[in-house]
This record gives sequence, C-alpha cells and structure tokens, in this order.
Amino acid sequence: KLNAVGSGTVIEYLESAYSQLDGINFNGGTVNMKHVAAYFAANSGLKMYNGYQGSMQYVLVMVSFGNTGLDIKGDADEQPRTHPDIRSATFLGNWPWNLEPMMSVSSGAGGSLQNVIIQNAETTLRHDHCYAEEHIQGKQRIPFAFPDYFFF
Repeated sequence: KLNAVGSGTVIEYLESAYSQLDGINFNGGTVNMKHVAAYFAANSGLKMYNGYQGSMQYVLVMVSFGNTGLDIKGDADEQPRTHPDIRSATFLGNWPWNLEPMMSVSSGAGGSLQNVIIQNAETTLRHDHCYAEEHIQGKQRIPFAFPDYFFF
C-alpha cells in the first residue's frame, strides 16, 4: 500500500504476486512508476483512490477468479480527483471466471489510459457515478480542465 507518496520518489520494477488484498494500492499521492506487475491478487490488481494523480508506464496485470484488474475510485467531486495517467499496459483476465469488469472507474474518478491491451475479460470497462466529468474517445482534444475527464 502506497500512502500519499510524492512524485520525488522513484519506483521502478515493482512486482506483487498472490496478494491477499489488492496487488498494489495507491492511497492518494503523485508517485510515478515504471515496469509494474501485479499477478493474481485476491481483490484488485491495481487500486487507486483518494486523489492519486501519478503516472505509470509498462504495466502488466493478471487477474484470477472474479477480480478487477484496475480499480480507480474517486470521492464524488472532492478535490483532488483521482486521475492516474497510464501508458503501455496489459490486463489479462481469466474468462469465463472473472465476472467483474477488467477496469472499473467510479465515484468521480477520471484518468488517461493509452496503449492498453485487455484480453479474456467478459466486461472491459465499467464507468459509473461520474459526477462532473466529461467522456471522450479517440484523439485527445480536451477543452476542459484537468482532472475532470476520462480519456481511453
């Protein structure tokens, strides 16, 4: 669990395997990471909440039975909004046994995900309780302010 870790911290080559809770849990903060892997966590592979606004690159998540690969949660319209920036990520499900969506974005959270591969998932993305955010798809043209959007 990473609690409010700042962007001055360098984290590279982090792996979590067979965790009894979430694989890697981000509770706020702005830490940036590269080469991150989470395998078969009992809950979510990656969980981000309480205003986490860091970036991740080169991510691999493998989920087991009935779990979510990426869980991004906000706190309604409270600031700072949870808004990760994820690049070059692969999420591998265990279909037909993982009944949860591979990615869940809820409660006013946003984010920017690019170059993402999702395989073996019955549901790719669940996006609910969006509050005051915009939804866009395709080439990034964002006329509104950070962090009130979800880009995929």
